[in-house]
Amino acid sequence: MKNYLIMFLFFCLICFLEGCPSPGSPEEPIEEVEKVIVLTAEGIDSRAIRLSWTCNFENADHFWLESSTVSPTQGFVKVTSPVGNATSYDHASGITPEVTRWYRIKATFNSKPDSPWSNTVEIKTPAPHPHGCFKVLNQWEKGNWENVPDGACFLTYEAAKQAQVYGIFFDDKVDYRPTLMAVFFVSHPIRGECTIVVGLGPHDSPVRSKKFFPYNPYQFFDHGAGMDDIHPFPVGLIAMDISEFAPDINDYNLFLEVNDYGPDSTPEGYAYTGAIIDFQVEKYDPITHAIATHYAVNLPINTINGQKVYVDINTAGNIGPVVSRTRPYPRPANASDYLNYHHMTDFERAELEQAFGVAEKGKNYNQIINGFGTGLRPPTMQEWEEMQKSVLIPDALKGAVNRSNELPSSVDLSKSKYFPPVGNQGSKGSCVSYSMIYSIKLSRKHSNTIGTCPA
Repeated sequence: MKNYLIMFLFFCLICFLEGCPSPGSPEEPIEEVEKVIVLTAEGIDSRAIRLSWTCNFENADHFWLESSTVSPTQGFVKVTSPVGNATSYDHASGITPEVTRWYRIKATFNSKPDSPWSNTVEIKTPAPHPHGCFKVLNQWEKGNWENVPDGACFLTYEAAKQAQVYGIFFDDKVDYRPTLMAVFFVSHPIRGECTIVVGLGPHDSPVRSKKFFPYNPYQFFDHGAGMDDIHPFPVGLIAMDISEFAPDINDYNLFLEVNDYGPDSTPEGYAYTGAIIDFQVEKYDPITHAIATHYAVNLPINTINGQKVYVDINTAGNIGPVVSRTRPYPRPANASDYLNYHHMTDFERAELEQAFGVAEKGKNYNQIINGFGTGLRPPTMQEWEEMQKSVLIPDALKGAVNRSNELPSSVDLSKSKYFPPVGNQGSKGSCVSYSMIYSIKLSRKHSNTIGTCPA
């Protein structure tokens, strides 16, 4: 009896200190912390908004992002449903400049109720930058196609982005001088039927080789179709830089290969052939500025339809060492000094093929507008393959430092005294020749030599 009394008193003491539970009553549930999402918005540009959010919870299945252009409380529609571990989203579809939008977001769970909506954020996209634009020269001469007779038109950055205009960076080799030049004179009434290769060593397995035409243009020409695109080689010498041959030029003979893809006869009854008139190699000494020339013999030699013909120069043991050029002064900066590049990926090639297409055999791409030529032809499949191996696509500025303070606010190359006057390509599809050779290379040449470009 005494022991029972002690146990009863001990039980009463515990109930007094901690409280005595009622018989059969369930335990109190643990209160769950309210889920909170904090949403922020910032403008990327006039047509894109970046939404970012933080949460005080984890394990969401998805998020549900909505926007409204009506008010902060009405007109919300779904934008997207990001995965549960996402923390940001760039909204660029359907965004227009100078429009106010409101955003909100919530989390969804597989086995739990949705979270409450986040705070509602308001953001207005800015107006397009009024001054950002490209000045585009059009080689259709001045005054007969434009409002302001300067041979140019302007394309704003916004228009270029909306139209997805693709551009090519010309990374000039500033202060570059070749040490070896292959010089040849090839005659043929249809240059598109020929490919030209300069090689070193055996014809069938050269140690080094370089194509003058890096593709076979004959594959998309039909005689009688697209004849405006078929032209002869120019009358005169053509020079090609082969300075990369220098380490081996004294060990092997140099050769010129011309492959005439033309058939024995055309539907019109013609048989087009040509000839190799001249072939020589020039070696430059960058220190003494001396030029040593070595010539091929037994010329001219005729081309043969459907076959390759060769001409050799006896350079093995005769041309001597090629001196590399040293720089007595610091080299000016090239574009590659500021930009990171990568080789074209399979996805990027497919995207570009979709945008530009593949050249169709026999099609004339030189559309004539008011008597002026255009000539934008998409690459052939072989050209796409070659481009994927050689084309470099810029990624971003090198390093984390913002280089904008090193650059002028605007540049207009056409205002330079070195820049040649606007020309007139007439009905020819020669825009690439005008832009790359006439405009850019000629301006570079005059800025490095005579000091001004004659009109």
